[in-house]
Amino acid sequence: MLLQEPTTVSSFMVTLELHAMPYFYIFIRDGENDTHIAEHGVTTDEFEYVVLNTRRTEASHSSGRPMVIGQTASGRSLCCIYEEIDAISCCPVTAFDVN
Repeated sequence: MLLQEPTTVSSFMVTLELHAMPYFYIFIRDGENDTHIAEHGVTTDEFEYVVLNTRRTEASHSSGRPMVIGQTASGRSLCCIYEEIDAISCCPVTAFDVN
């Protein structure tokens, strides 16, 4: 179920802030953002996999851009930050390993 607005869910004295899972059909890539992501050892396929398979988005503390933390198909934990262009497209900004 996709949530249109942030919703607070409370249970057992735990409160979570949930946002709709991002789903983009188009990842706008150029040489610059591909190179920047690659400098962190992350492939564009890994970036897209994490963004499309993460259930919760947050805002980056430094830029305010959407951010997801999730695992690649091989189990690698990544933080992926992107700029949402519209409802179906985004532009990758950066990605890095989460320890």
